Amino acid sequence: GWKDIFSNAAYTKAQRDYARAFKLSSVYTPQVIVNGTEQFVGSDENKLNAVVNKDLQQPSDVKLNITAKMMDDKEILVNYSTDAANAKLKIALIQLMAENKIKRGENTGATLHHINIVRDIQTVAASDKGKLVLNMPGGLEAKDCRIIGFTQNVNDNKITAAAEEEIK
Repeated sequence: GWKDIFSNAAYTKAQRDYARAFKLSSVYTPQVIVNGTEQFVGSDENKLNAVVNKDLQQPSDVKLNITAKMMDDKEILVNYSTDAANAKLKIALIQLMAENKIKRGENTGATLHHINIVRDIQTVAASDKGKLVLNMPGGLEAKDCRIIGFTQNVNDNKITAAAEEEIK
């Protein structure tokens, strides 16, 4: 009875791409993908913490650097450099937090609290260096957001490097 105000066809496509990679017959919510290589029900907090903590112990020899600068009220210029090979680079604009008051459906009257919401994302082939532009949604300011970048191996979807940057 209510629409997810943060939904986006590009995010649904990414979830379907992962479903194909994991040979799943359908997509579902809440689903979590960890490090591009493991998926499970996102509400399994114990498993999520265990898998993330295990993966954080694995060092990366791939480098990724990003910088982000507001060009005007609507566009963010992101410069990047990486030594990733055989990879794609994804760079996302993340809104740090938001609240959403539900007005219809089974959750009428509830207030949902969101963190780290993808508001825009671009995918490019990883190259030595480059730049791209992300769009800032209306009503948001740079102080409310961060830029996240990660390289992902094209053969097995494994995340090989990640970086976070404030928007200047």
